[in-house]
Amino acid sequence: MLNESSVALLALAALAALAGASRGSSSIRSVRSLTSLTASSPGPKSSAPGGCRWRFRATPEALKLGSEYLWGRDLLVAPVVEKGARARRLYLPAGDWYDWWTGERLAGGRWIERPVDLATLPLYARAGAVIPLDPVRQHTAEPATEPTALRVHADAGGAFTLYDDDGVSLGYRDGSDPRLAWIRCRWDDAARRLTLEPAERQPQRPGAARVFTVEAAGGSARPQRVELRGEAVQVEL
Repeated sequence: MLNESSVALLALAALAALAGASRGSSSIRSVRSLTSLTASSPGPKSSAPGGCRWRFRATPEALKLGSEYLWGRDLLVAPVVEKGARARRLYLPAGDWYDWWTGERLAGGRWIERPVDLATLPLYARAGAVIPLDPVRQHTAEPATEPTALRVHADAGGAFTLYDDDGVSLGYRDGSDPRLAWIRCRWDDAARRLTLEPAERQPQRPGAARVFTVEAAGGSARPQRVELRGEAVQVEL
């Protein structure tokens, strides 16, 4: 899962990916908090330059892209690689996208120019995406002190399966890891409703609960707290 500090690592991943592409390689290495997000996204895994070209290959503009990429299915990354740049021209593929930092919703299928500085990596979430955010931690074994946040990007439907484990043991293999989780998240945009339920691979643990907060991207409403205890729960935004 992502956390607010690990978003900055996308910039490092971007540079690594660009360097790999120049050597004829499209693979990059990334920390677990990011790969758990891409692993849960159905469809082509797009974590390097060229991923945007693949998913939107029917769009002529997308076929020309070599300096931005999709991280999983739902995050568009446009790294800034020019010294002293104050703006970044980038292409938003078809559909609606949310500016990660401001929450502004933008129509895709066009080029835009985004002001940038050393602290801001142009990052956009696809409408319909539900992005899990963990509290800031120094390593995966450090206990989380706050619930996982689920940030909903409305104006389109979406679904994904959240996977999590202890990040240390091999307990995920036989289900002995008490933190092992497979949770299905479905966003019904027409009803403005998020449904959380155990996926088929979720181990049965009577009495166990997983706590989340649910928030709408770009909204001002206070996040809602919800507990998942083995049965489906719903949150309306």
